[in-house]
Amino acid sequence: MTYQCECLFTTSDRGDFTDHVLEAFNPKDDIGADGQVHHELADRTRECACGFTANHWDELDGHLLAASATPNGVGQDGLKHTTALPAMTP
Repeated sequence: MTYQCECLFTTSDRGDFTDHVLEAFNPKDDIGADGQVHHELADRTRECACGFTANHWDELDGHLLAASATPNGVGQDGLKHTTALPAMTP
């Protein structure tokens, strides 16, 4: 499967695509639109600094994206990016 962002970043690796989208919207200070700090605390806990704990990595990725994505889809680099992660695959 090929994943392509609106900025034309293209990859066949779902993890790389997810990382790209999250990085595009992640503010340098990790403060989300709600004013809280949002970032992954550790590699194996699936916990966000705000206290949210996910059951799956995709759930944590979705939480982090929701906390930082802009309504117009413009990332920290000034480019338009997709604001949705690719659907989970079984």
